Amino acid sequence: MILTRRTIISRLRVDHTDPKQVVVTPLLDPNGQIGEGSIDLRLGTRFILFKQAEVSGVESGAAFRMPQTSLEHVWKDFGEHFVLHPGQFALSDTLEFIALPGDVAGYVTSRSRFGRAGLVIATAIYVHPTWRGFLTLELQNYGSIPVSLECGSRIAQLILHEATETEPVPRFACIPTGPSFPALRDSGDCDYLKSFRDAR
Repeated sequence: MILTRRTIISRLRVDHTDPKQVVVTPLLDPNGQIGEGSIDLRLGTRFILFKQAEVSGVESGAAFRMPQTSLEHVWKDFGEHFVLHPGQFALSDTLEFIALPGDVAGYVTSRSRFGRAGLVIATAIYVHPTWRGFLTLELQNYGSIPVSLECGSRIAQLILHEATETEPVPRFACIPTGPSFPALRDSGDCDYLKSFRDAR
């Protein structure tokens, strides 16, 4: 079941020690950001771009870490614009820190005004229960013209769902504090398939 405005507001307003609380902070404009069934999220000020000439590719099923020399980090001030050109991909983050309790999950989607311009803001859209940190946004311009994105503008929507209760304490050793390109590691499936093939 999707949480609607009244429920979202009630879950945001409970005591900070309550394990049922949903945290989305800072909400610069609560009345404007909380819709009938979602919370608008603002674009942060940190970006990661990829130097295409220095990247050979990413392989599925292999241990891989993007060399830092292939990544360009860009910082903007609140209110400054970041231009995403057609076909360009970049990582950014949300201005808001988010923490979900064990009985709430979420999905991040584009706002329609940006979607109609060809902008996709998240390809890994699921936010699982007990998650906390600044969400990484995967920005991709599928349109035919550059898109100018203002840091601090409402760029995404967080849709919250009820979930079956899970562990009340997050299971993370670290909390995401900005956009990052993680190591892509073998999930173990490839090794399993190889052993199965070799056994035959």
